[in-house]
Amino acid sequence: MLFLYRKRKSSHLTFQGGGDGNWVEAERNILQLVTFFLFAFVGALILIGLTNVISTISENVKNRSKEFAVLQSIGMTNDGISKMLNLETVFASVRSVLFGVPLGIYGSYLIQVQMTNVVVSNFYIPWLWLIISIITVFIVTWITVRFASSKLKKQNIIETIRNGSGM
Repeated sequence: MLFLYRKRKSSHLTFQGGGDGNWVEAERNILQLVTFFLFAFVGALILIGLTNVISTISENVKNRSKEFAVLQSIGMTNDGISKMLNLETVFASVRSVLFGVPLGIYGSYLIQVQMTNVVVSNFYIPWLWLIISIITVFIVTWITVRFASSKLKKQNIIETIRNGSGM
């Protein structure tokens, strides 16, 4: 049995074995706890970033509704606007991947270099997770633009041009 307790006059936590001296189990438990909190932190960062991307893209489409109404009034169809937004989605996704992937790899390398003081390991690029991340960027961006542009089809062209936003 292992017990985690705080000494009365010290602020440090201390492990005390219950007679069996099983420090391996204690280290494994601490590692699992640290891993849990690390993944929880990364998950929270992902959700915050995802919310930011969705909000930014939705507001961008909403703010450009007058521009889309003017394009519709001079003859551009809903399919034409959809094609234009699809192309913008591809450009935005490619730009974010071109900046994000090298910075992510470099950041991972710097972390690995700092960790060689603790654990000796070779640096490798996790290609599967990299590809999954790139595909996720394209899917999230495309779905967000599709959702935001679906509101454009319901707008009145004249009211949107007059008021600036028909959504």
